[in-house]
Amino acid sequence: MDRLQALQVFVRVARLGSFSAAARELGMSAAAVSRNIAALEGDLGAQLLRRTTRSVSRTPAGDRCLRHAEALLDEHTVLVEAVRQDVDEARGHVRMTAGVSFIDEHLGRAMAGFLVDQPAVSVEILLTDEHIDLVRQGLDLAVRIGKLPDSSMRARRICPTLNVLCCSPGYADAHGLPTAPGGLSAHALLVDTNVARQWKLVGPDGESHDQDVAGRFAVNSPRITRDCCVDGLGIGMMPTFMCGPDIASGRLVRVLPDWTGPEMSMYAVFPSGRHVGAAVRSVIDFLVARFGGSPEWDAGVPGRLLT
Repeated sequence: MDRLQALQVFVRVARLGSFSAAARELGMSAAAVSRNIAALEGDLGAQLLRRTTRSVSRTPAGDRCLRHAEALLDEHTVLVEAVRQDVDEARGHVRMTAGVSFIDEHLGRAMAGFLVDQPAVSVEILLTDEHIDLVRQGLDLAVRIGKLPDSSMRARRICPTLNVLCCSPGYADAHGLPTAPGGLSAHALLVDTNVARQWKLVGPDGESHDQDVAGRFAVNSPRITRDCCVDGLGIGMMPTFMCGPDIASGRLVRVLPDWTGPEMSMYAVFPSGRHVGAAVRSVIDFLVARFGGSPEWDAGVPGRLLT
Protein backbone atom coordinates (compact mmCIF):
# COMPACT_ATOMS: atom_id res chain seq x y z
CA MET A 1 0.00 0.00 0.00
CA ASP A 2 2.99 2.36 0.51
CA ARG A 3 3.88 1.90 -3.15
CA LEU A 4 0.30 2.57 -4.16
CA GLN A 5 0.30 5.79 -2.13
CA ALA A 6 3.62 6.79 -3.72
CA LEU A 7 2.06 6.34 -7.17
CA GLN A 8 -0.99 8.39 -6.16
CA VAL A 9 1.27 11.18 -4.87
CA PHE A 10 3.39 11.08 -8.03
CA VAL A 11 0.35 11.35 -10.30
CA ARG A 12 -0.96 14.42 -8.46
CA VAL A 13 2.44 16.15 -8.48
CA ALA A 14 2.94 15.33 -12.16
CA ARG A 15 -0.51 16.54 -13.15
CA LEU A 16 -0.52 19.68 -11.00
CA GLY A 17 3.13 20.53 -11.65
CA SER A 18 3.63 21.44 -8.01
CA PHE A 19 4.65 19.64 -4.82
CA SER A 20 2.82 22.17 -2.64
CA ALA A 21 -0.41 22.02 -4.68
CA ALA A 22 -0.35 18.21 -4.53
CA ALA A 23 0.22 18.36 -0.78
CA ARG A 24 -2.80 20.61 -0.31
CA GLU A 25 -5.03 18.44 -2.52
CA LEU A 26 -3.96 15.23 -0.81
CA GLY A 27 -4.07 16.64 2.72
CA MET A 28 -0.41 15.83 3.29
CA SER A 29 2.61 17.83 4.31
CA ALA A 30 5.06 18.95 1.62
CA ALA A 31 7.73 16.86 3.31
CA ALA A 32 5.55 13.74 3.10
CA VAL A 33 4.97 14.36 -0.60
CA SER A 34 8.72 14.71 -1.18
CA ARG A 35 9.40 11.49 0.75
CA ASN A 36 6.91 9.57 -1.38
CA ILE A 37 8.46 10.85 -4.61
CA ALA A 38 11.97 10.05 -3.39
CA ALA A 39 10.91 6.55 -2.34
CA LEU A 40 9.27 5.90 -5.72
CA GLU A 41 12.31 7.15 -7.62
CA GLY A 42 14.53 4.97 -5.45
CA ASP A 43 12.31 1.95 -6.01
CA LEU A 44 12.31 2.46 -9.79
CA GLY A 45 15.93 3.52 -10.01
CA ALA A 46 15.11 6.54 -12.16
CA GLN A 47 14.52 10.27 -11.79
CA LEU A 48 10.88 11.00 -12.54
CA LEU A 49 10.61 14.72 -11.86
CA ARG A 50 12.85 17.74 -12.35
CA ARG A 51 12.28 20.24 -9.57
CA THR A 52 13.37 23.87 -9.60
CA THR A 53 12.42 26.80 -7.39
CA ARG A 54 9.74 27.77 -9.91
CA SER A 55 8.46 24.64 -11.59
CA VAL A 56 8.20 20.86 -11.65
CA SER A 57 8.53 18.97 -14.93
CA ARG A 58 8.58 15.29 -15.88
CA THR A 59 11.58 13.45 -17.24
CA PRO A 60 11.07 10.94 -20.08
CA ALA A 61 10.98 8.23 -17.40
CA GLY A 62 8.39 10.33 -15.57
CA ASP A 63 6.20 10.49 -18.67
CA ARG A 64 6.25 6.70 -19.00
CA CYS A 65 5.64 6.26 -15.30
CA LEU A 66 2.66 8.63 -15.40
CA ARG A 67 0.92 6.69 -18.18
CA HIS A 68 1.34 3.36 -16.41
CA ALA A 69 0.59 4.77 -12.94
CA GLU A 70 -2.73 6.26 -14.05
CA ALA A 71 -3.74 3.00 -15.70
CA LEU A 72 -2.78 1.05 -12.59
CA LEU A 73 -4.67 3.42 -10.28
CA ASP A 74 -7.74 3.21 -12.51
CA GLU A 75 -7.61 -0.58 -12.27
CA HIS A 76 -7.23 -0.30 -8.51
CA THR A 77 -10.31 1.93 -8.38
CA VAL A 78 -12.27 -0.61 -10.39
CA LEU A 79 -11.14 -3.37 -8.05
CA VAL A 80 -12.06 -1.48 -4.90
CA GLU A 81 -15.45 -0.37 -6.21
CA ALA A 82 -16.29 -3.84 -7.49
CA VAL A 83 -15.45 -5.43 -4.14
CA ARG A 84 -17.15 -2.78 -2.02
CA GLN A 85 -20.23 -2.38 -4.17
CA ASP A 86 -23.42 -3.21 -2.37
CA VAL A 87 -25.88 -4.43 -5.02
CA ASP A 88 -28.87 -3.76 -2.76
CA GLU A 89 -28.05 -0.20 -1.68
CA ALA A 90 -26.06 2.59 -3.27
CA ARG A 91 -23.51 4.04 -0.89
CA GLY A 92 -20.55 6.35 -1.05
CA HIS A 93 -19.56 9.86 -2.13
CA VAL A 94 -20.29 11.26 -5.60
CA ARG A 95 -18.47 14.33 -6.94
CA MET A 96 -20.21 15.88 -9.91
CA THR A 97 -20.37 19.11 -11.90
CA ALA A 98 -23.13 20.94 -13.75
CA GLY A 99 -23.81 24.34 -15.27
CA VAL A 100 -24.59 27.16 -12.87
CA SER A 101 -27.96 28.04 -14.37
CA PHE A 102 -29.27 24.47 -14.43
CA ILE A 103 -28.16 23.88 -10.85
CA ASP A 104 -29.78 27.11 -9.65
CA GLU A 105 -33.04 26.60 -11.50
CA HIS A 106 -33.64 22.87 -11.17
CA LEU A 107 -31.01 20.44 -9.95
CA GLY A 108 -30.31 22.07 -6.61
CA ARG A 109 -33.87 21.67 -5.40
CA ALA A 110 -34.30 18.24 -6.94
CA MET A 111 -31.26 16.84 -5.12
CA ALA A 112 -33.10 17.12 -1.82
CA GLY A 113 -35.45 14.34 -2.93
CA PHE A 114 -32.54 12.23 -4.13
CA LEU A 115 -30.73 12.49 -0.78
CA VAL A 116 -33.89 11.46 1.06
CA ASP A 117 -34.28 8.41 -1.20
CA GLN A 118 -30.57 7.47 -1.02
CA PRO A 119 -29.52 8.00 2.63
CA ALA A 120 -26.18 6.19 2.14
CA VAL A 121 -25.04 8.47 -0.70
CA SER A 122 -23.45 11.89 -0.27
CA VAL A 123 -23.12 14.34 -3.17
CA GLU A 124 -20.71 17.18 -3.82
CA ILE A 125 -21.53 19.49 -6.76
CA LEU A 126 -19.08 21.83 -8.48
CA LEU A 127 -20.90 24.69 -10.24
CA THR A 128 -19.20 25.71 -13.48
CA ASP A 129 -20.18 26.35 -17.08
CA GLU A 130 -16.74 25.18 -18.26
CA HIS A 131 -16.18 21.69 -19.66
CA ILE A 132 -13.51 20.70 -17.16
CA ASP A 133 -11.45 17.49 -17.18
CA LEU A 134 -13.40 15.06 -14.99
CA VAL A 135 -10.46 12.71 -14.41
CA ARG A 136 -7.99 15.45 -13.56
CA GLN A 137 -10.45 17.12 -11.18
CA GLY A 138 -11.39 13.84 -9.52
CA LEU A 139 -15.03 14.09 -10.59
CA ASP A 140 -17.34 11.14 -11.14
CA LEU A 141 -20.00 12.75 -13.29
CA ALA A 142 -20.97 15.86 -15.25
CA VAL A 143 -24.29 17.16 -16.53
CA ARG A 144 -23.58 18.69 -19.94
CA ILE A 145 -25.64 20.20 -22.71
CA GLY A 146 -24.75 20.09 -26.40
CA LYS A 147 -22.36 18.02 -28.44
CA LEU A 148 -19.92 15.66 -26.76
CA PRO A 149 -16.56 15.89 -28.56
CA ASP A 150 -14.52 14.03 -25.93
CA SER A 151 -14.43 10.38 -27.01
CA SER A 152 -12.82 9.34 -23.72
CA MET A 153 -16.15 9.96 -21.97
CA ARG A 154 -19.26 7.83 -21.81
CA ALA A 155 -22.65 9.50 -21.79
CA ARG A 156 -26.30 8.77 -21.11
CA ARG A 157 -28.94 11.07 -22.61
CA ILE A 158 -31.20 12.70 -20.06
CA CYS A 159 -33.53 14.84 -22.16
CA PRO A 160 -33.74 17.17 -25.16
CA THR A 161 -32.83 20.82 -24.64
CA LEU A 162 -34.04 23.74 -26.66
CA ASN A 163 -33.08 27.39 -27.08
CA VAL A 164 -35.99 29.66 -27.97
CA LEU A 165 -36.54 33.35 -28.63
CA CYS A 166 -38.71 35.26 -26.21
CA CYS A 167 -39.53 38.72 -24.88
CA SER A 168 -41.95 40.34 -22.44
CA PRO A 169 -45.58 41.08 -23.39
CA GLY A 170 -44.80 44.75 -22.76
CA TYR A 171 -41.96 44.72 -25.29
CA ALA A 172 -44.19 42.94 -27.82
CA ASP A 173 -46.96 45.54 -27.36
CA ALA A 174 -44.52 48.44 -27.70
CA HIS A 175 -42.45 47.20 -30.63
CA GLY A 176 -44.41 44.43 -32.30
CA LEU A 177 -42.95 41.02 -33.11
CA PRO A 178 -41.11 39.88 -36.24
CA THR A 179 -42.99 37.48 -38.50
CA ALA A 180 -39.81 36.04 -40.06
CA PRO A 181 -36.21 35.64 -38.83
CA GLY A 182 -35.03 38.46 -41.09
CA GLY A 183 -37.13 40.88 -39.04
CA LEU A 184 -35.04 40.33 -35.91
CA SER A 185 -32.49 42.92 -37.07
CA ALA A 186 -34.99 45.69 -36.39
CA HIS A 187 -35.28 44.76 -32.71
CA ALA A 188 -33.27 45.13 -29.51
CA LEU A 189 -31.48 41.80 -29.14
CA LEU A 190 -30.00 40.68 -25.82
CA VAL A 191 -26.67 38.90 -26.05
CA ASP A 192 -26.00 35.84 -23.90
CA THR A 193 -22.38 35.06 -24.73
CA ASN A 194 -22.93 31.45 -23.65
CA VAL A 195 -25.20 31.10 -26.69
CA ALA A 196 -22.93 33.17 -28.99
CA ARG A 197 -23.13 36.45 -30.85
CA GLN A 198 -24.74 34.74 -33.82
CA TRP A 199 -28.03 32.96 -33.31
CA LYS A 200 -28.38 29.86 -35.43
CA LEU A 201 -32.07 29.27 -36.00
CA VAL A 202 -33.80 26.24 -37.48
CA GLY A 203 -37.28 26.44 -39.01
CA PRO A 204 -40.10 23.88 -39.02
CA ASP A 205 -39.04 22.44 -42.38
CA GLY A 206 -35.35 22.34 -41.56
CA GLU A 207 -34.50 25.68 -43.15
CA SER A 208 -31.84 27.72 -41.34
CA HIS A 209 -31.15 31.37 -40.56
CA ASP A 210 -28.03 32.89 -38.98
CA GLN A 211 -28.79 36.08 -37.09
CA ASP A 212 -25.91 38.35 -36.05
CA VAL A 213 -26.55 39.74 -32.56
CA ALA A 214 -25.09 43.10 -31.59
CA GLY A 215 -27.18 44.40 -28.74
CA ARG A 216 -26.37 47.11 -26.21
CA PHE A 217 -26.15 44.56 -23.39
CA ALA A 218 -24.18 41.30 -23.26
CA VAL A 219 -23.74 38.87 -20.39
CA ASN A 220 -22.70 35.22 -19.97
CA SER A 221 -25.72 34.32 -17.89
CA PRO A 222 -29.04 32.91 -19.14
CA ARG A 223 -30.62 33.96 -15.84
CA ILE A 224 -29.70 37.63 -16.32
CA THR A 225 -30.75 37.46 -19.97
CA ARG A 226 -34.11 36.10 -18.84
CA ASP A 227 -34.51 38.82 -16.21
CA CYS A 228 -33.73 41.50 -18.82
CA CYS A 229 -36.34 39.97 -21.11
CA VAL A 230 -38.91 40.00 -18.33
CA ASP A 231 -38.09 43.67 -17.71
CA GLY A 232 -38.84 44.47 -21.35
CA LEU A 233 -35.32 45.29 -22.55
CA GLY A 234 -35.52 43.24 -25.73
CA ILE A 235 -35.59 39.80 -27.34
CA GLY A 236 -33.32 37.08 -25.98
CA MET A 237 -32.46 33.50 -26.82
CA MET A 238 -32.23 31.09 -23.91
CA PRO A 239 -32.87 27.46 -22.96
CA THR A 240 -36.42 26.55 -22.05
CA PHE A 241 -35.23 25.21 -18.71
CA MET A 242 -34.61 28.89 -17.92
CA CYS A 243 -37.61 30.55 -19.56
CA GLY A 244 -40.23 27.79 -19.92
CA PRO A 245 -42.09 28.51 -16.64
CA ASP A 246 -42.13 32.24 -17.46
CA ILE A 247 -43.60 31.56 -20.91
CA ALA A 248 -46.21 29.26 -19.38
CA SER A 249 -47.16 31.92 -16.80
CA GLY A 250 -47.33 34.74 -19.37
CA ARG A 251 -44.37 36.74 -18.03
CA LEU A 252 -42.66 36.03 -21.37
CA VAL A 253 -43.94 35.25 -24.86
CA ARG A 254 -42.23 33.24 -27.57
CA VAL A 255 -40.90 35.10 -30.57
CA LEU A 256 -41.03 33.22 -33.90
CA PRO A 257 -42.47 30.13 -32.15
CA ASP A 258 -41.77 27.85 -35.10
CA TRP A 259 -38.06 28.68 -35.03
CA THR A 260 -35.62 27.29 -32.46
CA GLY A 261 -31.94 26.90 -31.86
CA PRO A 262 -30.30 23.69 -33.19
CA GLU A 263 -31.40 20.47 -31.53
CA MET A 264 -29.27 19.55 -28.55
CA SER A 265 -29.51 17.18 -25.60
CA MET A 266 -28.62 17.10 -21.95
CA TYR A 267 -26.32 14.24 -20.96
CA ALA A 268 -24.91 12.59 -17.87
CA VAL A 269 -21.21 12.24 -18.76
CA PHE A 270 -18.74 10.02 -16.94
CA PRO A 271 -15.20 8.72 -17.59
CA SER A 272 -14.80 5.56 -19.63
CA GLY A 273 -12.47 2.73 -18.67
CA ARG A 274 -13.48 2.63 -15.04
CA HIS A 275 -16.12 0.84 -13.01
CA VAL A 276 -19.23 2.94 -12.39
CA GLY A 277 -20.25 2.29 -8.82
CA ALA A 278 -23.78 2.00 -7.48
CA ALA A 279 -23.70 5.51 -6.00
CA VAL A 280 -22.84 7.15 -9.35
CA ARG A 281 -25.37 4.97 -11.16
CA SER A 282 -28.04 6.02 -8.67
CA VAL A 283 -27.40 9.70 -9.46
CA ILE A 284 -27.54 9.05 -13.22
CA ASP A 285 -30.75 7.04 -12.86
CA PHE A 286 -32.22 9.85 -10.77
CA LEU A 287 -31.37 12.48 -13.39
CA VAL A 288 -33.00 10.44 -16.17
CA ALA A 289 -36.10 9.69 -14.07
CA ARG A 290 -36.45 13.28 -12.82
CA PHE A 291 -35.78 15.20 -16.02
CA GLY A 292 -36.06 12.65 -18.84
CA GLY A 293 -38.72 12.31 -21.49
CA SER A 294 -40.58 15.56 -22.11
CA PRO A 295 -39.02 18.01 -19.62
CA GLU A 296 -41.36 19.60 -17.13
CA TRP A 297 -40.13 23.07 -18.03
CA ASP A 298 -41.51 22.67 -21.57
CA ALA A 299 -45.07 22.17 -20.32
CA GLY A 300 -47.13 25.16 -21.37
CA VAL A 301 -44.57 26.41 -23.92
CA PRO A 302 -46.33 26.94 -27.28
CA GLY A 303 -44.72 26.40 -30.65
CA ARG A 304 -42.27 23.82 -31.90
CA LEU A 305 -40.51 21.72 -29.25
CA LEU A 306 -38.33 18.60 -29.14
CA THR A 307 -38.96 15.07 -27.90
